[in-house]
Amino acid sequence: MKKKFLLFGLLLGTHAAFAASTAFTYQGRLSDNGIPANGRYDLRIILFDVDMFGFPAGGPVTNLNVIVSSGLFTTTIDFVTNVFTGGPRWLEIGVRTNGSAGSFTTLDPRQRLTAVPYAIYAESSPGGGGISVSNLPVSLTSNMVGSIGNQPLELKVNGVRGLRLEPTSDTPNVIGGYSGNSVQPGLVGVTIGGGGTVNSSQPNIVTNGGSFAAIAGGYKNTVTNLGGAILGGAGNFVGGSFGAIGAGQFHNAYGDYSWIGGGFQNTAAGYASTIGGGYSNLASGAGSTIPGGQGNVAQGSFSLAAAPARRPEPSTTVRSSGVIIPQPISARRPRISF
Repeated sequence: MKKKFLLFGLLLGTHAAFAASTAFTYQGRLSDNGIPANGRYDLRIILFDVDMFGFPAGGPVTNLNVIVSSGLFTTTIDFVTNVFTGGPRWLEIGVRTNGSAGSFTTLDPRQRLTAVPYAIYAESSPGGGGISVSNLPVSLTSNMVGSIGNQPLELKVNGVRGLRLEPTSDTPNVIGGYSGNSVQPGLVGVTIGGGGTVNSSQPNIVTNGGSFAAIAGGYKNTVTNLGGAILGGAGNFVGGSFGAIGAGQFHNAYGDYSWIGGGFQNTAAGYASTIGGGYSNLASGAGSTIPGGQGNVAQGSFSLAAAPARRPEPSTTVRSSGVIIPQPISARRPRISF
């Protein structure tokens, strides 16, 4: 019975670490009579510059005794001479059972070669083609999804960027979420987990000295200093190094090592100052603390501004349609600590 073979291929990378190498690694999936092949096979590989007919541009190369397991195999192909000159290339592969004296079964269609073997071409191309061999992966041993050279990698959802990985001189920057989220060039180790919104274009941004900063989510949040962090919320700003905001809206953490837990429109301006939550509180003293409440100000170093427990306020009552509604006489005033 005549055997029927089917092959899918994947180029993994240049085989040797030195620039003069003409070898590259090829991984394929081989089916024998419709089922994943197992055993040892001989491969005959010929290079063409067209997908049908034409004249060989390299080879043939015969690789004997190639191990195939569950249909998968990896082999090294070396045409010896530099056959990659910038134009398109296809591999024509023939297969036979190892040890067989029979002829090779030529697989159809030919396999199109993509960018990886052009690490060989980049060295000799005019101007290097914008790519240097040292920037390309060598001796890869597994499948990969990634960029070649010093280029960012973007993953898109429905045609729109959802994740961007940027190479740096140190740890790569990770930028998720809205495609307008951004990290200023030159910063390293920054993470924007997601968030931002196309609505009125309100991105999450890390800029100025914000290396190793993090914004987990929310929208229109900004970090401008080393190691600053915002977990969520909207319209929050961290300008102090290693300052942080948990959540809420329109907070400002100006002090180094300052912290705002949540609430609305709170400002931690002092070194290592802390505001737990509440509304419109200001901690400007070094080491000052405001647990919460409204309109509290902690100006002195290591000061604590907290409103005392409130006593029941005298009230008047208004009778309306037989219902008694308590009415406070006066609102509580902010407490200020010096």
